[in-house]
Amino acid sequence: MKKFYISLIVLAISMLGSAQRFPINVVPTVSPPAPVNLYNYADASTLNSPLRVQLRLNDITVFNRQIRLKVFLEGQGLRLE
Repeated sequence: MKKFYISLIVLAISMLGSAQRFPINVVPTVSPPAPVNLYNYADASTLNSPLRVQLRLNDITVFNRQIRLKVFLEGQGLRLE
């Protein structure tokens, strides 16, 4: 009987706990062929930029949220932030 109560308590605690949920998902995509030069990613004059970012709002209770995007580029012995 004691094991039953312990199992019930563990089950109740596990139901109360939840994983961390972020209110915004960021989905970056690069359309092929990917540019070789870095400046081609930031060309504001083109309408069909190779880099697209989709922001998805997961929390329906949030009306307005300010966000900041941070970009990391890593390669062979190179890291740009």
